[in-house]
Amino acid sequence: KNNRLAFDLNMGIFSMGFTKFGGYNTIGINLRGNLGATLPYELFEFMKVGGKGNNTEYRIENIGLSTNVYAEIALGHSRKITDQWRVGGKLKFLLGGMNVSSFIDRMDVKLSDEQWRVQGTGSMNIAMKGLNIPTFEEVKDPEDYEPDEAQKMDLSEMELNSPGLSGFGLAIDLGATYQVREDLQVSASLLDLGFISWGNNTRGKMSMKP
Repeated sequence: KNNRLAFDLNMGIFSMGFTKFGGYNTIGINLRGNLGATLPYELFEFMKVGGKGNNTEYRIENIGLSTNVYAEIALGHSRKITDQWRVGGKLKFLLGGMNVSSFIDRMDVKLSDEQWRVQGTGSMNIAMKGLNIPTFEEVKDPEDYEPDEAQKMDLSEMELNSPGLSGFGLAIDLGATYQVREDLQVSASLLDLGFISWGNNTRGKMSMKP
C-alpha cells in the first residue's frame, strides 16, 4: 500500500591522518547526501496501467519526497586512556548545498480519450542558492490584482544562477573501543549529532480547484 525508499551517500573526497597531541588525528572532506520518498500503490498503478477505458479516475494520496546534499570538513582525534580503552571524537563543519522537502496530500487524476486532467493539494520547500522560479504575470491591471493569481509559479521557466552555499551547521561523532582480550574488541559510537541551518528558501503551495 505504501512504499518507502531511502538512499544515503557518504563519499570521501580527501583524508589524511597523523600522530600528534598524544593521539591519532584525522582530517577529512566528504560529500554527504540522502534521499527519502513515500510512494503509494496508486501512483505505480497510474504509471503502469494508465487509462482503463473511456473515463478513468485515480485518487493518489500522501506522496512525500525529501533530500539534502552537503559537504563536511571533519577534524578527528582519538587516544588511548588505558591499555584497554581508546576514546575519540570528530568535529564536523557542514556546508549545505541543497535541501528539498515536498508533500502532496492528494492528487486527483482524470483520464479520457479527449484529455488528461491532474489537480491536487500539497506544499514544497527548497533551500538552494541561485534558484529562481518566476511567477506568471497574468494580472496587468492593478485594479484586477489577485494575490493568488499574481504569484503562480511558472516551473517551466525555472533557472539556477550562481549556485553556492545554502546552509551551515555543525556535528560531532563520539566513539570508544574496549579491548576485552587479545582476540575480542568491543566498540560503540554516536554519529552525526548536529544540525544544519538552511537559508535561501523558496516555498510553494498547490491548491485544488473546487
